[in-house]
Amino acid sequence: MHADTCHRRRGVWARSLGNVRILDSAVRWPVHPQPLPDELLSSWMVRTAHAHGFKTESFYAHWLGRDVPLWNRDIDRHCSDELIAQIAKMSGIPLAKIAPLSLQSIDGQTYENCTQGAFCPWLLPLGIRHRLRLKGGMQFCPQCLAEDDQPYLRKTWRLAWATTCTKHGCVLLDRCPQCHTFLQAHRVDMKNKGFLEKGLSNAKCCECALDLRMTSSSLKANDAVMDLQRMFERAHHQGHVSFAGVEDMHSLAFFAGIRVIAAGLLKTIETKAVLGAGIGIEQLDLQDRYVLMENLAPLLQAWPSNFMRLVDSVKNPYSHFTKDANVIPHWLATELTVIRRDKVLLPPEEVRFIQNMVEAETGSYTAKKALKIYGRDVGSKTARPIVDNDDVEALIAWLDQSISVSSDEQRRDLLRDKVLFLTARIGKLSAAATASLTLDLHKYSIDAEDDAPWETPGSREALQRWMPWYTHQVRSAYRAADSEWLFLCRAAEGKMSDSLISARFTSALRSAGLERRIHGFGHWTS
Repeated sequence: MHADTCHRRRGVWARSLGNVRILDSAVRWPVHPQPLPDELLSSWMVRTAHAHGFKTESFYAHWLGRDVPLWNRDIDRHCSDELIAQIAKMSGIPLAKIAPLSLQSIDGQTYENCTQGAFCPWLLPLGIRHRLRLKGGMQFCPQCLAEDDQPYLRKTWRLAWATTCTKHGCVLLDRCPQCHTFLQAHRVDMKNKGFLEKGLSNAKCCECALDLRMTSSSLKANDAVMDLQRMFERAHHQGHVSFAGVEDMHSLAFFAGIRVIAAGLLKTIETKAVLGAGIGIEQLDLQDRYVLMENLAPLLQAWPSNFMRLVDSVKNPYSHFTKDANVIPHWLATELTVIRRDKVLLPPEEVRFIQNMVEAETGSYTAKKALKIYGRDVGSKTARPIVDNDDVEALIAWLDQSISVSSDEQRRDLLRDKVLFLTARIGKLSAAATASLTLDLHKYSIDAEDDAPWETPGSREALQRWMPWYTHQVRSAYRAADSEWLFLCRAAEGKMSDSLISARFTSALRSAGLERRIHGFGHWTS
């Protein structure tokens, strides 16, 4: 629409409404530019003002009142519900189409609430001073602007993890390549005081009037960085992502963890900026954030093995990654707990889960495979689980089953093993101490029933009821039955060595499938 036509219309509206703020819901602006996909509120507001033939500040000062703060704040982030509703009424566009233009509309996707406090995780600051923008918080892709019928600014370009255009394969820009002024669409019409120039748009530099559509990013984006950003975009738009073994991880938990990793990674790579305490990723220039994403991409591509390699390369890794973290989601906390080294060991349940998953994925379990797939030293960093009654019953059940199908000599050895294992466990005896037990120390009578007591002994008193049966029905069948040793083997000398006891126990665990739950004879008796 031509400027003087709009000025005449403006005069009619002003006279009829007395030059006061418009609150009447019956008032409608005559031109109604429709919001575009992912468009920012400020971008649409500039387009709307220019479509009416007015400068941006003049248009909204007239219709909303000069006392309504707009351009001296981040209007995309701090626009009240009342103001958005008022703009929707005047524009004649449904509120359901106007409200999503605000950055508040993506609360709960990358960040929780953009209006809480001065700082918002992952949201780039504009560095507002009066009506000027002193930081590169408004990024753009020149090729996207060139392809737009009406150039407009995207909400995604305000997010710190966005450093590339995945459509055109280039690194974004955050300032005019000619005069290096940051993008400020609301100021593009301020060069000429008396009238609105033709051809102004969101794609103009407010300082040198360069048409940013005619420029191009000089840097082609790395494929790994673009793949990483595509994953970020999916998480952001869908509200969930599949990562770290979690099928539907909430995007807030995902981005919170990524921010912790990125903050720790920043301490290991070179950037132009030197970040002090409390200074976040959002304060980095675009170039530094792109370098950060280049280093972050391989960590997430092979998670968690590449991350654990990074962990091994830094001193005090736990504090390195958690010192400045306010929120650590569970999926990352499980990894960070492992790297506390001497402070925290893996819980038994997690060890068993890893062991079972490695076996399911590869057909067999080894600590080396666990380290490669899950990045966890399941051997040396494992908290030894307690051998509980279920574990005892499982081993005894296997022995009973084996005894029932064995030949005479094998059956006798297994019966001896059963009593030996229980004696060592109840008495908390080492293999050497068990091997040294003698018959006269116990003074067991040989007058006993043919059958062993039915219940598995769990105390010294219960074990006492077993010993007469053992000495009469089992021990007496060995060649060295007249020796002093309580537990005998087939050899002529009779005594079982501690190495034989350990070997028999290990073989029993392996056959019973309990070697991952019970870690040797010392664990059984501790």
